[in-house]
Amino acid sequence: MNKSTKKLVLGKIIERLQDLLPSPEIEKNAACNTSNAELFFSEVPSEIAKAREICMSCPVRQLCLDHHMVVENDGIAGGLTAAERRKARKGAPAFAFDDVNEAIRVQRDMKYMSASAFAQRYQITERTYYRWKSDLEAQDLAS
Repeated sequence: MNKSTKKLVLGKIIERLQDLLPSPEIEKNAACNTSNAELFFSEVPSEIAKAREICMSCPVRQLCLDHHMVVENDGIAGGLTAAERRKARKGAPAFAFDDVNEAIRVQRDMKYMSASAFAQRYQITERTYYRWKSDLEAQDLAS
């Protein structure tokens, strides 16, 4: 488990990992769902303009932009390129989508696996497992 994933698991950077997943509303109502996905990852100026046009007409554009301002992803999202989102973020942390998914999986495993099985899978001690679990439970009580 890499360091950024560990920080996500322990909630040291953000309060709730689930907030980093795209909302079901985005997945259901995004205007890009019926478009060619390659259009949103093109380097061709006319295709970038077309992708932006689709984004600007999207009913969930702001939700999508909010999501992609936190979770790093290439391509056009919310009407902005990845470079434009990085610039707008002004140094605020962005998380790789794979790290987010890994951290959510680790949290789920922590909830449902025994201490010994979890410790073995993630190559940590059971003491570390109990410390992490305690930190996560305290975080849940605070929210």
